[in-house]
Amino acid sequence: MTELVPRLAQAFFTAWNGVICFSAKPDNIVLWAHYASQHRGFVLEFDQSHRFFSASSFGEFREVDYPDTQARPRADDPDKLKTVSTKGIGWKDEKEFRLILPRKELKLGRRLDGIPGHYVDLPIEAIKAIYFGCRIASERRIQLLELLQQPKLRDIQPFQMLPHLSDYRLDPGRWSDSTVKEKANFFSYLECCAKAALNSPDPVTSLKAIGTDLLANRFKS
Repeated sequence: MTELVPRLAQAFFTAWNGVICFSAKPDNIVLWAHYASQHRGFVLEFDQSHRFFSASSFGEFREVDYPDTQARPRADDPDKLKTVSTKGIGWKDEKEFRLILPRKELKLGRRLDGIPGHYVDLPIEAIKAIYFGCRIASERRIQLLELLQQPKLRDIQPFQMLPHLSDYRLDPGRWSDSTVKEKANFFSYLECCAKAALNSPDPVTSLKAIGTDLLANRFKS
């Protein structure tokens, strides 16, 4: 029974509050796979010093703690926010921050997929950059780049995440760099080719043909 107490305390807390989760690691491959539609989405970078994230202005903004212990925070801990700002050490690579807001301050709405929920308007002036996933559709990237042409969004810098060719990591590149654009377009082309091949009657033959074409035309000496 005692193990249910922290869970009940957390459930009670979240019934009266909303939590927005952030990460200090925009290049974490696991986070991209889990939270950005398997690298097909995008990431927004916020200015942590903006007044919106000040504890005195709207809510409580704090870094998540990953203690080197298996014990959950006690429900009677003097720090009432500890149960929602502590996670197991296995999650430490997320380097998470959480903005905790009173539910009464949140608005009711629906996501793009129609699912209802609470939300808060994030200030545009707090957004520093946008990072396109390495598997983002070209059409979606074009839509986002067009949005950035609006006067109120022109200070937001666009970056493209690219998979490193030899390491298990991602590299961000400024979209203004022509080399970055070329690489991004190539990976988009490769993604389309792979999808077409896998949906063909003979995927193996199609993939071999694509590989032969790429080696002959793009990587020729």
